[in-house]
Amino acid sequence: MLKKINSFNTVLLTIKGMRSIEEYEIICKGADSEIACYTRYYTDEGNNRRLNKSVMTAAERILKLLNDCRIMKWDGFDGPNPKW
Repeated sequence: MLKKINSFNTVLLTIKGMRSIEEYEIICKGADSEIACYTRYYTDEGNNRRLNKSVMTAAERILKLLNDCRIMKWDGFDGPNPKW
């Protein structure tokens, strides 16, 4: 039987392309969660990220999405210490 996710603190998804890096950060804030999309870029001063958009949604919707995507079957998500 597949394990279900019952709660979360932070979910970070990074998508790397040839010329850009997009980061999606989901932070649980009680019954709600904030989803933010950032663009990562590099300058002479170092590694930076710019907020593109941020929205609020019910944390319950995020839990349903994570379980519908069967994220516990993804490499490194099963167990108390996920791989990085």
